[in-house]
Amino acid sequence: MFRFIYVIMMNVFRAPYMIPKMRYMAQHPEKYSEEQRYQMVKKLKPKIRIVIMLHYIEGYSVEEVGNILKIPVGTVKSRLHIGRKNLKEELEDE
Repeated sequence: MFRFIYVIMMNVFRAPYMIPKMRYMAQHPEKYSEEQRYQMVKKLKPKIRIVIMLHYIEGYSVEEVGNILKIPVGTVKSRLHIGRKNLKEELEDE
Protein backbone atom coordinates (compact mmCIF):
# COMPACT_ATOMS: atom_id res chain seq x y z
CA MET A 1 0.00 0.00 0.00
CA PHE A 2 2.86 2.40 0.82
CA ARG A 3 4.39 1.82 -2.62
CA PHE A 4 1.05 2.61 -4.27
CA ILE A 5 0.73 5.93 -2.45
CA TYR A 6 4.41 6.73 -3.05
CA VAL A 7 4.03 6.26 -6.81
CA ILE A 8 0.93 8.44 -6.88
CA MET A 9 2.62 11.22 -4.94
CA MET A 10 5.69 11.11 -7.18
CA ASN A 11 3.47 11.45 -10.23
CA VAL A 12 1.93 14.59 -8.78
CA PHE A 13 5.14 16.33 -9.75
CA ARG A 14 5.82 14.48 -13.00
CA ALA A 15 2.52 14.52 -14.87
CA PRO A 16 0.96 17.68 -16.25
CA TYR A 17 -2.36 18.27 -14.57
CA MET A 18 -5.49 17.75 -16.59
CA ILE A 19 -7.66 20.00 -14.46
CA PRO A 20 -8.16 23.17 -16.54
CA LYS A 21 -7.13 25.63 -13.83
CA MET A 22 -4.21 23.42 -12.85
CA ARG A 23 -2.84 23.35 -16.40
CA TYR A 24 -1.71 26.88 -15.69
CA MET A 25 0.43 25.57 -12.85
CA ALA A 26 2.02 23.01 -15.13
CA GLN A 27 2.62 25.57 -17.89
CA HIS A 28 4.02 28.19 -15.50
CA PRO A 29 6.28 26.27 -13.15
CA GLU A 30 8.09 29.46 -12.21
CA LYS A 31 4.96 30.69 -10.44
CA TYR A 32 4.30 27.48 -8.49
CA SER A 33 7.11 25.47 -6.97
CA GLU A 34 6.80 21.71 -6.53
CA GLU A 35 6.24 22.34 -2.85
CA GLN A 36 3.38 24.75 -3.55
CA ARG A 37 1.74 22.26 -5.92
CA TYR A 38 2.16 19.50 -3.37
CA GLN A 39 0.65 21.70 -0.67
CA MET A 40 -2.39 22.54 -2.82
CA VAL A 41 -3.14 18.90 -3.49
CA LYS A 42 -2.31 17.98 0.11
CA LYS A 43 -4.94 20.43 1.39
CA LEU A 44 -7.70 18.34 -0.17
CA LYS A 45 -9.48 15.90 2.09
CA PRO A 46 -8.00 12.39 1.73
CA LYS A 47 -11.10 10.92 0.08
CA ILE A 48 -11.12 13.74 -2.47
CA ARG A 49 -7.34 13.78 -2.97
CA ILE A 50 -7.04 10.08 -3.84
CA VAL A 51 -9.83 10.32 -6.44
CA ILE A 52 -8.23 13.43 -8.02
CA MET A 53 -4.85 11.74 -8.12
CA LEU A 54 -6.08 8.45 -9.55
CA HIS A 55 -8.17 10.10 -12.26
CA TYR A 56 -6.16 13.15 -13.33
CA ILE A 57 -2.62 12.13 -12.50
CA GLU A 58 -2.61 8.37 -12.90
CA GLY A 59 -5.06 8.48 -15.81
CA TYR A 60 -7.66 6.00 -14.60
CA SER A 61 -11.21 6.34 -15.91
CA VAL A 62 -14.06 7.20 -13.56
CA GLU A 63 -15.21 3.57 -13.67
CA GLU A 64 -11.70 2.27 -12.92
CA VAL A 65 -11.34 4.63 -9.97
CA GLY A 66 -14.66 3.37 -8.63
CA ASN A 67 -13.51 -0.23 -8.97
CA ILE A 68 -10.14 0.46 -7.33
CA LEU A 69 -11.69 2.26 -4.36
CA LYS A 70 -14.81 0.08 -4.31
CA ILE A 71 -17.16 3.07 -4.45
CA PRO A 72 -20.01 3.90 -6.88
CA VAL A 73 -19.26 5.83 -10.08
CA GLY A 74 -21.55 8.62 -8.91
CA THR A 75 -19.44 9.06 -5.78
CA VAL A 76 -16.28 9.26 -7.90
CA LYS A 77 -17.86 11.96 -10.09
CA SER A 78 -19.00 13.88 -7.03
CA ARG A 79 -15.55 13.77 -5.45
CA LEU A 80 -13.93 14.88 -8.71
CA HIS A 81 -16.29 17.83 -8.86
CA ILE A 82 -15.56 18.81 -5.27
CA GLY A 83 -11.81 18.42 -5.81
CA ARG A 84 -11.82 20.57 -8.96
CA LYS A 85 -13.86 23.21 -7.18
CA ASN A 86 -11.52 23.26 -4.18
CA LEU A 87 -8.40 23.48 -6.35
CA LYS A 88 -9.92 26.24 -8.46
CA GLU A 89 -10.74 28.24 -5.33
CA GLU A 90 -7.21 27.68 -4.04
CA LEU A 91 -5.70 29.00 -7.29
CA GLU A 92 -8.03 32.00 -7.41
CA ASP A 93 -7.14 32.95 -3.84
CA GLU A 94 -3.52 33.49 -4.82
